[in-house]
Amino acid sequence: MKKLVIGLMLGSAMLFAAVPAQALVSVSADVPLQYTYKESGEAADSVSGVKIGIKLPILVGLGLETYTAESEDAGVKFSHSIQMLDVFYELPIPVINIALGLGLGQASAETNFGSYTYDNGFASQYWLSVGYAFAAVIDLHLGYHVVNGKVVGTDGATESKVDISGNMISLGVRIGL
Repeated sequence: MKKLVIGLMLGSAMLFAAVPAQALVSVSADVPLQYTYKESGEAADSVSGVKIGIKLPILVGLGLETYTAESEDAGVKFSHSIQMLDVFYELPIPVINIALGLGLGQASAETNFGSYTYDNGFASQYWLSVGYAFAAVIDLHLGYHVVNGKVVGTDGATESKVDISGNMISLGVRIGL
């Protein structure tokens, strides 16, 4: 994961150095505010993480994100984590910034319920971000993510699929370079 982040940063730096000065490259950081599970309709007790995005001069961007949602019910704790790579497109609209994105990655889960363990699963998402540009280079935006994912859990004898799909709301800031 560390090598991927460093590689993305170096690749972005090389691209920025190769384009003319009038080209706009921007970096954004988002944090999750709420995660609601599709199956139960209940919100996770807490959600944390970050999404880092780099928009290239051609209105296409790349993102890397990692989130953890935690819940507790009757003393049983359950948490799931999602790590994804995103590709997004920003619509060329002045003042209001709208970005549409797709993400693919993996999901993992943990619980304190008996000897239950989970295997890593596949996760995907699509998302929409709407932002307002306060200055030519600063933008505050709100994101809505639709996440799909499942993990397989086992207690040694019984195997079951746990749906961790849900909807997430995020808040972020983007700064143009």
